[in-house]
Amino acid sequence: MLFGITGCGVDDPGHSLVQQSIEVHGGDRFEEAEIRFGFRGQPFAVIRQGGRFHYERSYEEEGVRIREWMTNDQTRRMVDGEPVTLDEEGRARVELDLNSVVYFALLPFRLMDPAVRHRELAPTDIEGEPYRVVEVTFQREGGGEDWEDRFVYWFHADDHTLDFMAYRYDRGDGGTRFRRAVNRREVGELLLQDYENFTANEGIEDIVDYPLLLAEGRLELVSMVEMEDVAVLPPPSLPLDGPVGVGEASDEGVELIVGMERLEYEPGEAVRVALQLANRLDRERVLHFRSGQRYDLVVFAEDDSEVFRWSDERSFTQALGQVQLGPGDDGPMWEEEIPAPEAPGQYRLRATVTADDTDLVAEVPLEVR
Repeated sequence: MLFGITGCGVDDPGHSLVQQSIEVHGGDRFEEAEIRFGFRGQPFAVIRQGGRFHYERSYEEEGVRIREWMTNDQTRRMVDGEPVTLDEEGRARVELDLNSVVYFALLPFRLMDPAVRHRELAPTDIEGEPYRVVEVTFQREGGGEDWEDRFVYWFHADDHTLDFMAYRYDRGDGGTRFRRAVNRREVGELLLQDYENFTANEGIEDIVDYPLLLAEGRLELVSMVEMEDVAVLPPPSLPLDGPVGVGEASDEGVELIVGMERLEYEPGEAVRVALQLANRLDRERVLHFRSGQRYDLVVFAEDDSEVFRWSDERSFTQALGQVQLGPGDDGPMWEEEIPAPEAPGQYRLRATVTADDTDLVAEVPLEVR
């Protein structure tokens, strides 16, 4: 997970201001939650639990359904349910697209990431209210593709809320933006907000001067940055602490969560796997099965060849069955042990729910050393 501070001591005023604001906006609740929201028509899921994270979005492009996600261990893309191999540029693009939305949508929580450097600037007043000001820059290592960008945040001196922010970016033609927090609301013990997104009608030399242009009416509203249909839920209740993967049904309401004890195994070692169903809908969902089989586990090598299938040496009753999931409820949890491949290398474990009327697939990485 992205914890800690590099380059800032705990007594640093900028560090303390950010920490104070995070506490006001929900504090540790953010570190143990599943947050779902829509952004510009795309559903996003953010899961943070016990030092693990999973960021995901899904969307359609030219009639093709695409899922993209990143975790502590992997960055993946699936097109119409099939995995796509990502090169370095493709991985960077997926990570940038996910991180940029999650970072801004869930401020100020990400302002304590390891590569962040804080510096308190001179206090100021905006619209008659007192503010303390923090500049945020990033170390190159761990700071992402846009590590040279510069941000300034205005925290209310009394309430400690994050009310305004400005940033300068170099991507594309470069530029600056200024945002004002609006529609602040509490959802699941988190204080979340949207933003009005402004730019200067004229060039601006230093983004710290944006409040002066706001007061003079010299800013242009270019867009709204809004989270839609926000839900804050408990994180998955898997009993294992290793890599976690999440798969979602095509109606975007039922999840399959799969996890392992750890990422690395010795050749042939037993791998404990846990699977959990969760209904994120506000209505009951029933999954129908043609046999006694409820799931399958398949291990793939780096070249996508299949090296193990859990169901191959098993027989299942041919009786029809079903699993009922109440509104907002967790469904059954299953645990299995499978053998790690004998050959050292990088693998992926795919878990599939074998229901007739839905497509639930989740993947986690697996390494043999």
